[in-house]
Amino acid sequence: MTETPYVSEPNNNTKGSSSWKITIILGTIAVVLVAAVTLLVVFLVRNPGLTRILLDLMIITLALEILVIGFALIIVTVQLARLLHLLRHEIRPILDQASDTIGILQGIARLVGENVATPVIKMSGTLAAGLRVLKMLWPEQGQGKHQQ
Repeated sequence: MTETPYVSEPNNNTKGSSSWKITIILGTIAVVLVAAVTLLVVFLVRNPGLTRILLDLMIITLALEILVIGFALIIVTVQLARLLHLLRHEIRPILDQASDTIGILQGIARLVGENVATPVIKMSGTLAAGLRVLKMLWPEQGQGKHQQ
């Protein structure tokens, strides 16, 4: 008797069941919120004195929030003005000095290249050509030391 290993079939319903779970949870939350808002409205309609007090508290709370937001906007505006001042009066001169320094360094590099590197390269080429000519005229002397 040959036994075949049990191969489970892929479960394609896992994604479907998780989406159903999310839908049921979101639906339940929505129903609870609608019920809570409905009960709150009924409670507030039956108690007009409490409704007026809550309305006054909400107005005071919103006024305080507006004051805090206005104060925050003033602080942000001041900080932005300080940043612009910093950029204009402190960083721009630094960038100008860096640009001048780069120009000076380019001039020095050009000067060194023209007055130092070029003559050295020419002299090195001339010496190499002279050594090559000498090796052609006396080939044994240059090769004899290296072969031993």
